[in-house]
Amino acid sequence: MIEFDGTGKPSVIRHTTIPYWAKRLCWTEEEFSARSLMDRAIELERLVLDRPRPKLLSAQKLFAEVALPELGSYIVKFSKRPYVEEMLAKGRFRISPASSYNDPSLNHALQDNELASEIFFPAGTRLSIKIGDEYREIPELTGPLRHTRHCDDFYVFCASAILDPRLFDEFDADACLVVKDLQQFGLPLVQGFAAKAGMTKVAHGSVYYQDPAHPSPEPRLVDMTKHFRHEYQKEWRIAWRPEQPLPNDVGPVFVEIGSLDHCCEAYYL
Repeated sequence: MIEFDGTGKPSVIRHTTIPYWAKRLCWTEEEFSARSLMDRAIELERLVLDRPRPKLLSAQKLFAEVALPELGSYIVKFSKRPYVEEMLAKGRFRISPASSYNDPSLNHALQDNELASEIFFPAGTRLSIKIGDEYREIPELTGPLRHTRHCDDFYVFCASAILDPRLFDEFDADACLVVKDLQQFGLPLVQGFAAKAGMTKVAHGSVYYQDPAHPSPEPRLVDMTKHFRHEYQKEWRIAWRPEQPLPNDVGPVFVEIGSLDHCCEAYYL
């Protein structure tokens, strides 16, 4: 994880107030050290820290002057100013199929395979398969095992659950819509999309970020799970699941739910 000081200078968070990430940073550096690759570890760290962030200082200044809602009570949609103006004035949103994000032309913050969730089991893992009424162990398994779960394509609305100045650069945005009342915003959006696309099966909430080498023992929905490299985004989403598989050439759906002045505010850099 990265934090920024008042001048916009980034640094890696190494203190233990976030034990989850402190532990994983320690493990990673130990692995690099054991392979005599600490120079490479430092090089990779610098690639992330030195990434250009031309909007960061403007975003820090803006939010230093804004009374932010309580964390957990709002979501934020980052975008370009003309689109945010339409969101606020008309409630106009582009809802895209999840498969559209598996696109190498997108930047590192957006590009992802949303239809698959991958985990690894360590060497020595024992697996059994059910044959008839009994389970039989698979013999001679070697090395770590990769297990990938898939889901059908779905439509998704993505936002962030945190007003982080860093995200303007990550999403190439110069504006954002802050949703202060999720019920007044979310219900019309869910219903508006259902009326337009005919989809009523919905999941919504915070995304679960999965460390593939240390997966959760609890089953997680693929359409609500992402790789933990995206965890800094604190994504909140609405996922619409079709009754029948979507065609391969499916495109975005545009929804208008009316002015959002009563439950949202827009901010511009």
